[in-house]
Amino acid sequence: MLGICRVYLFQISIPTRAFLLFLAVCFLSSWFESSVFDTIFADRHNFVNVYLVKYSWGWTSMAVGSYLLHESLLKPKDVEGPRISLLSIAMQLFLGTTVWYTFAANLFPWIEEGTGICQASHLDTKRACRRAGYVWTGLDISGHCFLLLWNILFILENITPPTSSNSSRDSTKPSGDSKNQPNAKRNGSYVTVQNFFILLLGFLIFTWEVMLMSTALHFHTTAEKFLGCSIALISWFMVYRLLSLKSVVG
Repeated sequence: MLGICRVYLFQISIPTRAFLLFLAVCFLSSWFESSVFDTIFADRHNFVNVYLVKYSWGWTSMAVGSYLLHESLLKPKDVEGPRISLLSIAMQLFLGTTVWYTFAANLFPWIEEGTGICQASHLDTKRACRRAGYVWTGLDISGHCFLLLWNILFILENITPPTSSNSSRDSTKPSGDSKNQPNAKRNGSYVTVQNFFILLLGFLIFTWEVMLMSTALHFHTTAEKFLGCSIALISWFMVYRLLSLKSVVG
């Protein structure tokens, strides 16, 4: 399972994965735009949507933050690679939260409000329109497409393939040197927790990708999903490629 997860997470480069996901959303959305699928994912109130996707940034930020803290505070000295600083962890979580809050929590609802109109023309706000039981029609940029794609790229930019150390490699081998046994035990515990986080983050990425494809098939117009994914890609490119604000984990 761990080997499969590592291949799933690290075999494809991040830009390639981003491009493929963007193409998949555009293709599924345009090809099946007029189709209606009677599946559990077509229900906005399905379990995954209500308890995972709705709070997806919370799940993502907690998982990535815990992983980075583990790498920063518990990494043994003989494990290869630099140690990420607590300031860098705080910056990553701040940047990710800023992107989420700016677009998904504020800009997209503001655009829908400003471009929309109610079925009942005397109601001029989205809240009043929906509270009265009418439909508000506006440019509803897909917050799910934006947020799910951003979550996926945020996770991938903040994790790296597990590194090795002499002690961790030898932790499963019998040794007569009692001085090395505490280090081997500590390094073995570190690797176990690291593997747990790799599995957890792999599960989250898989879930976000499945729900991204579900959104492409069931909700919003093609233009709204295209805009949501495009803004996520632009945000990722600005933060992690143009400005190179990537944490150092290894």
